[in-house]
Amino acid sequence: MSQVITTIIGGLFLILLIKFLHRFGWQLFGPRDSATFFEVTFPYNHNKSAYANEQFLSQFHSLAGQKNIWQRLFGYKKRYSLEIVSSAKDGIRYIIAMSSADAPIIKKNLLSFISGIEIKEISDYLPEDLFESKSGKTKVVEFKLSNDFVLPLKKHESLEGHDPIAYLAGNMTKLYPKELISMQLVITPIGRSTHGGIMKKINNIENKIQNKQALSPYLSNDIWQKLLAIPWTILKWLLKAFELVIKIVLSIFTALWDSDGTSTPILAKESQVVVIDNIHNPYDQQFQNEVKEKLDQPLFEASMRLLVLAQSKKRYRERLSGFLSSLGQFSSTYQSFAIRYFNILRIIQSPSKAFTSRQIAYASNPVLSLSELASIFHFPTFDATKTEDLLKIKSQPLPAPLSFKQNADNFDNAFAKNYYGGTETVIGQTLEGRRRHTYILGATGSGKTTLLTSMIYSDIANGKGVAVLDPHGQLIEKLMEVIPKNRIKDVIWFAPDDDAFPISLNLLEMDSEGLSASQLQKQKSIVTSSIISIMQKFYDEKFFGPRMEYVLRNTILTALETPEPTIKTILDILTKTRYRKALIKTLENPVLRDYWIYEFEKLGSLQRNTVISPITNKIGGILSSPINYNILTQASGKLNFDEIMNSGKILLCDLSKGKIGEDESSFFGSLVISKIQLAALKRALIPEAKRKDFYLYIDEFQNFATETFSELVSEARKYRLSTILAHQSISQIENRDIIKIILANVGTVICFKTANPEDEQFILPIFSPEVSKHQISNLPLYNFYMKVSVGKAEDTLVAQADNFTVKGSDKIAKAVIEESRKRYASEMNQNKQPEIPEEEPEEVKPEKKKQPKQAGLLP
Repeated sequence: MSQVITTIIGGLFLILLIKFLHRFGWQLFGPRDSATFFEVTFPYNHNKSAYANEQFLSQFHSLAGQKNIWQRLFGYKKRYSLEIVSSAKDGIRYIIAMSSADAPIIKKNLLSFISGIEIKEISDYLPEDLFESKSGKTKVVEFKLSNDFVLPLKKHESLEGHDPIAYLAGNMTKLYPKELISMQLVITPIGRSTHGGIMKKINNIENKIQNKQALSPYLSNDIWQKLLAIPWTILKWLLKAFELVIKIVLSIFTALWDSDGTSTPILAKESQVVVIDNIHNPYDQQFQNEVKEKLDQPLFEASMRLLVLAQSKKRYRERLSGFLSSLGQFSSTYQSFAIRYFNILRIIQSPSKAFTSRQIAYASNPVLSLSELASIFHFPTFDATKTEDLLKIKSQPLPAPLSFKQNADNFDNAFAKNYYGGTETVIGQTLEGRRRHTYILGATGSGKTTLLTSMIYSDIANGKGVAVLDPHGQLIEKLMEVIPKNRIKDVIWFAPDDDAFPISLNLLEMDSEGLSASQLQKQKSIVTSSIISIMQKFYDEKFFGPRMEYVLRNTILTALETPEPTIKTILDILTKTRYRKALIKTLENPVLRDYWIYEFEKLGSLQRNTVISPITNKIGGILSSPINYNILTQASGKLNFDEIMNSGKILLCDLSKGKIGEDESSFFGSLVISKIQLAALKRALIPEAKRKDFYLYIDEFQNFATETFSELVSEARKYRLSTILAHQSISQIENRDIIKIILANVGTVICFKTANPEDEQFILPIFSPEVSKHQISNLPLYNFYMKVSVGKAEDTLVAQADNFTVKGSDKIAKAVIEESRKRYASEMNQNKQPEIPEEEPEEVKPEKKKQPKQAGLLP
């Protein structure tokens, strides 16, 4: 007998052990999953509906079914932690924690679900000593449902105008330093293999609903509801008794009428039997429908917790009270949330441990339907949620186009990264794209200079020829410190303030070697137009009219007829009468000769002074500086722009306004650009296949933008001159035609954060429809939108400029300056400004210059 009892007890114990292992085995003894944490930030215009949030959360049910045999045997529950955490430092953030195995799938679903979402993989935000701190109050509170889980919470079908998250998040604001609040929902989908008891109860409830039995007496814990049900119960018993009496009377009457007993009593037919239990009051019908609606949805077991780290017990109670108040919006007639104050299983699993490990509580947990879960935890709709400190993306993230991924190995210059959905893509330009020119717009401090530094250094390190014009000087100073040692001898450092070693830059210098008469005449025309454009920058339109331009043009063309002309030659022609008259006698160009004899000399002294004074005042003002005089009046120097471009030299122009003045900076910059333009046009004599690519970087290009500048951009491509033009604001350019021509000819447009609303209004159509209003002005620092048009393809993306991490050296900068001076500069005392005599010499006979016969001119 004892053996039988022992066997029975052993069998019962084994059954209980199997049940226990099936329920808690994996949680207690199974291997711990490696966790991945996603910080999810949403675009400012996110407005997904409640239904859309349900669709996203429903994926967890699909993922839960993907388990191996051991996980099924030991009751493994796949769990996901949905958290909203707030701190004074980081604001209010959405965190999703999951097993690393499920992370890639969830990330892809998130990216598909919300356009423009930002997903950042982070480490656990909880401090390691969270519960060891003796200062303040740290506590985890667990919540339960007030009534049976089949009873539904309040429905929130629409999030428009009323977003429950706003109330929850509102109680997470205004935290003190080192305070922390986190709402955690650890969920696991309910299935037959893991939740047998819950599924059994659900089946029983569904059977009662199918059989139209009242549910309220079985489920409601509300004493008032039970009291209200008593009269209806009594009425049902009375009806049953009345039914029985009627049934007996009818049976007797039928038996007497049909004495042979062949007839069947009327009420014996099932179709005519009235079941009193199926008669519901209106309250039961509504109750049954709402329970059925909940149970028909996917269900989740959920452990809901709140972590509060406060500076004092008073602050803790205030935060807890506020959070409980915000949970009241989910309360329905039958159901609400309540704090779980007592749980005997805390001995095994404390709330703090469960919170940090993201575990499902061992105690009975709330069971939530998909719609209830979506009401409590969903992504914010910013039209309805105006909570402060809630992180949002104000600029639209865009993925890297396929063309960039395909051409990553073919980039001629890589300078940024695209981060989208946790994927990093290198961003750069192909050689063909660079030949279409690049335009960069960005406010001060937005990252524009960092991008330029990276691009220029990459070109220099790769042995390319570059010219850099910098009106501030900081970019040049940075580049001078990082020049690779093998390229120090290629650098030409042009700094007008280096008065001890000036580099000659003759405005009228031309290399006529190898040019035909027509080509030479074309070069003269280009030089003349360039000088006029440069001079025009210094005058208001009302002062620089057609007549003044006419005089200046003829003066420049006349100066170009003299041997070794300089800018001083222009001044001499206009101010020295004897010199001009002697020069006129040597002119072979009849048009110029007739101009001076029959037009200029016929002007009265007042008219002549009115026309030439603005010209002589400006040129004289420039030459009055000994530094400028030594740079501009050297007839020939060591700076050969043809050689710079064709041999791939590095021309660094430090045109700092603070060192040389705004006018001089603009003047020298425009002069360098005209020289480069002239050298580019001379490449027409070189076969296209042999033209070496050269890159012209101009920071704050509006300082040097002239009428001929737009011609440079439109024609430079075929001469293998690629321009990279950068500036801060559209408003800096008075002549909008120039910027329109530039944008019409560039293949790449890059836009950083702008400070002027006019900039966004002007540039936005280029990036539409991918980029919307206000997104450019809200770009994070060092981030930019980029539009690339090469051939028929047009791609728009957002990227972050690479940090420039190359360490500079003063020694390298000094070596560059020393080498440049030795190769290209002249010492100051060799070009001392001559003293100008008070009286004009009796006669100055300019040397007649031998030139090839000019095509199309009269002898």
